[in-house]
Amino acid sequence: MAEKFYEIGKAGRERKVDYSKVFDSTIKAVETRLADSKQKTEELINKMPQGVPIDKVPEELRGQVTAFLTQGKQKYVDASKIIASGIPASSQKYLDAVETMNTVNNSFSKLSDSLESIAIQRQKDLDNTGVSDGAFDWQGTDQNNLANGSMYTSMALQADGNWTYGSAELDDSGNAKTKLWDDYSSAPKPGTDGVTSFIAMRDTVRRQKREGQSWDSIKEDYSQAWDGLMTKLETNGVRDMIFQDKEYMKSKITVDQTTDPDGYKKQLDQFKKDPTQLIADYKNYAMSDETGLKYTYDNAKGPDPIRDSNNSNGKDFFDGFYGSRGASGSWESAGAKSAMRQNIDNRKTFGDYDGVFGDYVYNKNNDTYTNKVDGVTMSPWEVIKQEKLTRQGETSTSFTTAASIKGKKVKDDIVNLFKGDLGQSFIAMNEDNAEAYLTKSLPGDYKFEHSGVMLGDGIKIYAPTYVKGTSDVEGVDYIDVNLQPNLDSGDVRQKNKIIKFLEDTYDPNNYDEDGQPIIN
Repeated sequence: MAEKFYEIGKAGRERKVDYSKVFDSTIKAVETRLADSKQKTEELINKMPQGVPIDKVPEELRGQVTAFLTQGKQKYVDASKIIASGIPASSQKYLDAVETMNTVNNSFSKLSDSLESIAIQRQKDLDNTGVSDGAFDWQGTDQNNLANGSMYTSMALQADGNWTYGSAELDDSGNAKTKLWDDYSSAPKPGTDGVTSFIAMRDTVRRQKREGQSWDSIKEDYSQAWDGLMTKLETNGVRDMIFQDKEYMKSKITVDQTTDPDGYKKQLDQFKKDPTQLIADYKNYAMSDETGLKYTYDNAKGPDPIRDSNNSNGKDFFDGFYGSRGASGSWESAGAKSAMRQNIDNRKTFGDYDGVFGDYVYNKNNDTYTNKVDGVTMSPWEVIKQEKLTRQGETSTSFTTAASIKGKKVKDDIVNLFKGDLGQSFIAMNEDNAEAYLTKSLPGDYKFEHSGVMLGDGIKIYAPTYVKGTSDVEGVDYIDVNLQPNLDSGDVRQKNKIIKFLEDTYDPNNYDEDGQPIIN
């Protein structure tokens, strides 16, 4: 008999099913996922930074900080729920949530750091209220506003946790600038190093005049000393020294301060804005015969005249020389002797020397003279003695020249390259960079090669050939330096090793005034 499909269907419709058993497992799975999600969310929230203790925040800033922390926490909670929901980690929604949580974390950390920085800087400005004469007015105003707390009213908290503040500096339209707290710095401080050093120079000049030294024999020393002082003071120190010098500023500002204070202030502010030419001209002012060291020299008391046994006939004295009868029987003044001596002292400029007792050909390669008369090779000191041009009380050990003084400065400059932070940075270079740095910094007669002896990077520095070693003696002919490129700064012991090596091997007498080797 054929099947009656409608009856089968009917019978099927009337069949009773226990649906509770069907959904039990599904409900339990959903509940499990929900619990897991809650736990995961709580774990994520627990990782959220707590912000900053509100009692440590200045009262003027608490409202902004509280609102910032509240909003940030809510963003973090919302993002953590998305991550914990079980959506694919590759989805854009998931990635956005991760970015939000990281942003909140970073902003809370930045907020904490910036608040701490503000507190520390305020204390510094309270402890040191001084402002350099070379500072802009707005720099002093900003510093005072932070110290007294009035800057807080202009501060605004940014989305990244940093702050802005209203500066007293004006833009080109005359409006106050809004600046990031990270860009804040105290006003340059007044200093005494520059003035003290210049006073010391003046005192030394007076003493040297008293001793009979000529201006020509000492002026180069002071020119170099001045350049060294400017380098030591750096930009803010130089500005401070210049703007402290009221007489110098009067010589540069064309407006009378008494009759036109506004015009004077306008020119002064312009110089502060761009002091380049002011700084360049200051050396001439400091050295000049009207206001500077030459003026001090010209107006200082010279040596007392030397009298003969009858205390009658005065004898001139200049630059360490006495006037006297020369080898030819003619009178040679102290000034004339000084001029002749300068030709030998500055031999690298004047070269050959035609003297009273010989005609000398200068050899710049080994810093010697050869007498044309007898062919004898002599040192500069031997020529000076033969020509009777020694200064009063001078010996071979005290003998110096302008060239040798400059050579010593060149040596000091080279050695100083490796002192301080720069030296340690060099030790932290790899072999290629270290070799390039040495090639650029040291004279051409020093040689370098990569070291294959030590573990890791290293470089060998060879002394010039004029250094007398005993055949590859470390510390004499060469040093082997252990470089540490994986560190931010190198081993100070390696740095000091280089410094000692250069001090032992660099002889200024073997280099010209530019620090280039003169020995082949």
